[in-house]
Amino acid sequence: VTVGSEEETVESEEEAVGSEDTQEPEKGLTDLVEKQSDDAVTEETPAKAEGDNSWTVALYMCGSDLERDNSFASADIREMLMADIPDNVNLLVLTGGAGQNGWHWQGNEDPDDLWGEAKDVGYVTPEGTQIWRITHHKMTLLKTYDKYQDLRDEALMEEFFKYAVDYADAKHMMSLFWNHGGGPIKGAEYAQAEDESDLGYAKLNDIEKALENANKYRKEKITTHPDKFDFIGFDNCLMGSIEIAYALSDTAYYLIASEEVEPSGGWNYYWLEVLDEVLDKDKTTVSETITK
Repeated sequence: VTVGSEEETVESEEEAVGSEDTQEPEKGLTDLVEKQSDDAVTEETPAKAEGDNSWTVALYMCGSDLERDNSFASADIREMLMADIPDNVNLLVLTGGAGQNGWHWQGNEDPDDLWGEAKDVGYVTPEGTQIWRITHHKMTLLKTYDKYQDLRDEALMEEFFKYAVDYADAKHMMSLFWNHGGGPIKGAEYAQAEDESDLGYAKLNDIEKALENANKYRKEKITTHPDKFDFIGFDNCLMGSIEIAYALSDTAYYLIASEEVEPSGGWNYYWLEVLDEVLDKDKTTVSETITK
């Protein structure tokens, strides 16, 4: 679904999203993760990104049963790590929402053993919510929340996307969601409580409000850049509807989402490698690249 453009046009097309990661890491996962510092783990004001900051990609990743039972979020994190992300693309990922033992991502020496039985030995802590900067073969921990967070919370969503705005003075910004999707009636980001009981979906109104407030914050803070997010995307099922497109049309130029259910693997995150390159053509090319 492509919502608006600078000329405010609206068009809709079905998207087939698939992912199959066949590449192997070049080194053990312990080498891929770097803590910024002990102080930065709980720092409320993020350290600024340095250098050319053309893009900020902010991914709100609610693990839920997709991660707990199948490690699908871990598989996508692996794709991000294996992608040769350009230096001018700042990829920030918030992880959480899978219960106290739900996250499987670990720092094992064996790169093939991405998720073993020792779930409590992980860089993505099962009991917490964290924000990461992901680059090629490296995860940098930027922030850990003091207690388990309900990822349906509109205030948490808004806080994360504002955090991403503060992290880099990027000309372009993409705000993404990852999890289950239930369409305009149910919403998205089906979260789990710390005891792994189901909390349900974040409502579309809450998602809309969080993105609207974060976009307003960005416009006030970075006045030289476009007055909307370039893209809002849902790596979720059933979020490519005209109702969702209309609800978010004042917040972003384009919506990337699936009208149908997605395959289990969701998006193929190797598109991060060519994000800046395809933007030189036009924004619809970015959408097409992600959905291939």
